Amino acid sequence: MADAIGALFVRDLKVSSNRGRILLSAPKLDIAAGAAVGIKGPSGAGKSTLLFALAGLQQNCTGAIKWGSVDLTAANQTAKAKFRRDHLGIVFQDFLLFDELGPLENGAIQSLFRPKTARAGLRTAASATLKQLGVSRDTGDVTTYSGGERQRISVARALAHDPAILLADEPTANLDRDAADALATDLVSQAKGKGRTLIVVSHDQSVLDQMDRVITVKDGVVA
Repeated sequence: MADAIGALFVRDLKVSSNRGRILLSAPKLDIAAGAAVGIKGPSGAGKSTLLFALAGLQQNCTGAIKWGSVDLTAANQTAKAKFRRDHLGIVFQDFLLFDELGPLENGAIQSLFRPKTARAGLRTAASATLKQLGVSRDTGDVTTYSGGERQRISVARALAHDPAILLADEPTANLDRDAADALATDLVSQAKGKGRTLIVVSHDQSVLDQMDRVITVKDGVVA
């Protein structure tokens, strides 16, 4: 459907610095709901800036960033936060886990900030995803887990609320080759299995090869 929340419509997007310098320009970008899309380009080209703009986390944006009928550039900060809470999961390069917590507690961390009625469901969903990803749900803290396992825990955290959109910023950068390949497969599987839109920033050609489509960002311009 044209108004599906996972369908992306970008027009005349410009991201500026606080001094007015254009950091990123995306004249036109359309992504169908449920597509798996990679974003590639040299370091410093603006790939992460684009991803953060799509998440409503980038300041000084003009133009249109529409997920379905929701225009994030026109939304206030409260509305953007609500959109991320309801529809968006994000996987970061550096895991961003709480080392003193176990995998399930990290995977279900959102339950601490949700109404009591939603907490059990988030823990159940996180537990199920950890199982699918082959991560032990033991109660020990996550410092004993490998890099690949820690990143899988961050994926479970991003998916606990069953988002329609999954964004990932260099998710395999800190992993060895085998772990990186496995994680890329897991990301695509978790997205395709639920019809989620997946957008991944990566320098890793093995990750990009698993995408339906790859977008290039060069010198701050989305090709």
